[in-house]
Amino acid sequence: MKDVTQGNRENLVILKFGGTSIRDHEGFEKAFRHVKKALDGENKVICVVSAMGRAGDAYATDTLRQLIRRYVTKREQDRLISVGETISSVVFADFLIHKGLRAISLATHEIGIITDHAFTDANIIAFHDTHIRHYLTAYDVLVVPGFQGLTEYGDVTTLGRGGSDT
Repeated sequence: MKDVTQGNRENLVILKFGGTSIRDHEGFEKAFRHVKKALDGENKVICVVSAMGRAGDAYATDTLRQLIRRYVTKREQDRLISVGETISSVVFADFLIHKGLRAISLATHEIGIITDHAFTDANIIAFHDTHIRHYLTAYDVLVVPGFQGLTEYGDVTTLGRGGSDT
């Protein structure tokens, strides 16, 4: 748990849930308990989620990669493989709301991660927290898709293997 208290800021906990952690109802329940525990400690929570499951599961990143032969550009590949995390963020936020939490999922452009143009293995060059700070005033839990950012032109990029951990 990281305490970022300064002045009137809330305590903030960032939790990361990998694809196998949120692949099914049992995983969602376990993740919910972690979120609830952080909230019970009077924290705000940001959940970073990976695509649900592993290769072979419908929305897993490796499954999405198998849909193409990779003739398209790396820019186009990033648009495809970022979708799994986006799906996970909406589905997990919906689950948390159902459980009674004030939660919302954020889109890639609301996360504030700006990257270079190294598609499929981008590097973070800036972070703008304007949207996140705004949403933290209205919600207790923000669910964000991991593994991705945007170029300064608004193109979706992915951060490579393990990018959600970043």
